[in-house]
Amino acid sequence: MPAYGYQKTVVDPEYGLLELREVSFDLSPDGLRRLAAFLRDCADRAEAGDLRSDHVHIEEFDRAWKRESPDLDVIVLSR
Repeated sequence: MPAYGYQKTVVDPEYGLLELREVSFDLSPDGLRRLAAFLRDCADRAEAGDLRSDHVHIEEFDRAWKRESPDLDVIVLSR
């Protein structure tokens, strides 16, 4: 399950963090549903004020994700 993107800006050169202008996911329908469920959960928790850290990894929501997609981590930043 790869993800692709086009670089817009280097945000943090030390870690290689990039701001992307586009993100493309190469996911199965099941993978897309799992990603959508994670994003919805993050939105619901943020709206309720229940996001306790500055970021959330998909593997915290979907324990099988890391095993099934070890090369793709999805992280939502909480602001």
